[in-house]
Order: sequence, then C-alpha cells, then structure tokens
Amino acid sequence: MLEKAGARVFVPRERDVQTNEVIVDNDSAGPSYVEVQGDAIHTWKRVASGFRRSKTYAGNANPFVMGTSCRVASDVEGSAEIHWIPSIPETGTYAVYISFAMSDSNVTDAGYTVYHAGGKTLFRVNQQIGGGTWQYLGEFMFRAGVHPDSGQVVLTNMSTQAGKFVTADAVRFGGGMGVVERGGAPSGRPRFTEGARYYLQFGGMPDTLVYSLNKDVNDYKDDYQSRAEYGNYLAGAPWPK
Repeated sequence: MLEKAGARVFVPRERDVQTNEVIVDNDSAGPSYVEVQGDAIHTWKRVASGFRRSKTYAGNANPFVMGTSCRVASDVEGSAEIHWIPSIPETGTYAVYISFAMSDSNVTDAGYTVYHAGGKTLFRVNQQIGGGTWQYLGEFMFRAGVHPDSGQVVLTNMSTQAGKFVTADAVRFGGGMGVVERGGAPSGRPRFTEGARYYLQFGGMPDTLVYSLNKDVNDYKDDYQSRAEYGNYLAGAPWPK
C-alpha cells in the first residue's frame, strides 16, 4: 500500500521468490555493462566504495565496501549513460534492484529506465539517501537470453539539477540463492527463505547492526534483533554500541 502511494519501501528480508539471479556490476565490466561517455566534463569515473560480486561472502564481509562505484557530473541535456544488460537464464518475473553511492552532492532525480517484456518503466531516484544497499524498483517480466530492447536497465545523467552528480553501482535481477557462509558454506537455500541477518549483510548493512550484535555467535538473536536495528538505521538513529 505504501509503495502504491509512492513510498520507497525497504524490507529486512528478500522479497523476490525468483531463485535465479543476475548481477551486473562495474567491477566485473564486460559486454553486459556498458558506459556511454559524454564530453570531458561528463565522463564516468571510478570512486572508492561500492558493491563487489562474489560467489560467497564470509560471515563478517560487507559486499558494499569491497568494490567501487562510478559517478558523473549531472547534465540538463543528458550526455552520459550506463546500460546494465543481463543474460536472463529463464523466462519469468524478476525483481530489479539498483545500487549507488549516496552523497549530499548527488541529484535527487536520477533517471533509471527498466526495459522489460511489457515495455519500459522510468523511475526517478533520490541519490542523496538510500545508497550503499539494494533499492527495489519492482518486478518485471524478462525473456531468457540477452535482449537489450526488453531486458536492461539504463541510467542517464540527465537531471534538472545542474552542478551535482549521478552515481552508479551494481544492478541485480532476481532474488537468487543465499551466499553468506555459515559453518564454511552458504545455506544452499533460496535467499527469500533465509533470515534477515543474512539478507541485511548481503545488503551492505554495517556489522554493528547485523553480525556484531551477539559477537557473531548467535545467528538466531542476530536475525530478530537486526530487524529493529535496520529500521533505526534507516531512520538515522542506530542504537549506540
């Protein structure tokens, strides 16, 4: 109901039951990640801190400080873009998540366009908040394979706010499987069945909110305690440690 009213809703567990997952990231640049550069001023540049993909993550690893992100100066005309083009393993519905590095210097109207089997959908995202984690845009139908006309996300530096920045990091398609190691291996289960403790770690939440609550020895307590800590963190008032 909140989302229908226009709110940006964050949840402490994976909401997508799609077990397939495709992550396209600037740190693993290839045919699926394409930067369109503008002039000398409007050029995408790497900056420190961002998501890095890994097959699994140790129980105390934060994926959103392991890699890099990108940023470019905003432009009222629109001169630079990034295209995230996934190779979809199976036709179906996939949640689309974006990520970026937030800053007070960023625009509040970054334009993301999701191209999907039903057409294309434009989102305006405030990049001064909600960075360093996965932001959910919605669920869309995608065809198997590589189809840029109906299977990609495009970000432009066009903005009504000149003199600021647009930032970009990874884009995720689908809920996927759990990748946080416990006891030397991940759970082997779909991510939506895992507890909040693992999803919030995958989502880049600080260790004090997730796996240091109980000194990394009681995942059950971490799971239910981290949910409230997550809410406090998003509100700007985490419990002091």
